[in-house]
Amino acid sequence: MVAREILKELEQSGAVYLDIRHLGEAFIDEQLPQERKLAQLYENVDPVHELIPIKPAAHYCMGGIEVDAMSQTALSGLYACGECANHNVHGANRLGGNSLLEVIVFGHQAGEYAARYAQEHQNTCNPNEQFQRDKNFIEGIKYFTNQIDFYEKHRFMGNIFYNNAAIIREDKGLKAVLAAVRQLQQELPFMGPKDKSRTYNTNLIEFIEFGNMVELAEVVLVSAISRKESRGAHFRSDAPQRDNERFHAHTVAWKEDGVLCLDFMKGAL
Repeated sequence: MVAREILKELEQSGAVYLDIRHLGEAFIDEQLPQERKLAQLYENVDPVHELIPIKPAAHYCMGGIEVDAMSQTALSGLYACGECANHNVHGANRLGGNSLLEVIVFGHQAGEYAARYAQEHQNTCNPNEQFQRDKNFIEGIKYFTNQIDFYEKHRFMGNIFYNNAAIIREDKGLKAVLAAVRQLQQELPFMGPKDKSRTYNTNLIEFIEFGNMVELAEVVLVSAISRKESRGAHFRSDAPQRDNERFHAHTVAWKEDGVLCLDFMKGAL
């Protein structure tokens, strides 16, 4: 709610500020030294004497990879914890302490069970169909052209997501972004890295990460379009109320034969 009000004020007046001047320099330097340095570095303002310009931004993922009670994913021997995993500790929004819960409690659990699994199983690799697809993709990158700058497309995707798929959403805007993302998926072979080497190649790694981002962007958008209600951090201006009859559940997405599938896990929220 606070984020939505800040956004509305930004649209109306162009600026929103945080004022901590009343705390005094001694307190700020002792309790908020990092915040003072960041404000000076990125906004060229000193919060001891000036207002800090602010705007809403995403800073944490809720949900993630489905895991069981032992932090194991659907892939035997692969464990997940922290911000990337869905341990069902979040509802439609996140409590501040949940990040520590995810990292410390489930991090310890995932490490313990992963170590136990490694001790009980031989170190063998049995490539499956997905492994072969991923291997072929990595090998195929050397044949990708770089007619399109994927760094530029990365910035473009960030902008359209912030404007149409972030704090306030509606069907038309979400579908427009989805169309753009699917276009990016088609253009990916023309966005290859300029550096095709396999040694210390950050350009290659960033391209692969961008490809993953484009794939996950589709999941986010299809999920947001399918959830025709407002709940927690998901706010639809064209459906501002909760719908407990249809959507009192987590959104679960997966792929079958390359096709994105989606369903709602009832009773999860």
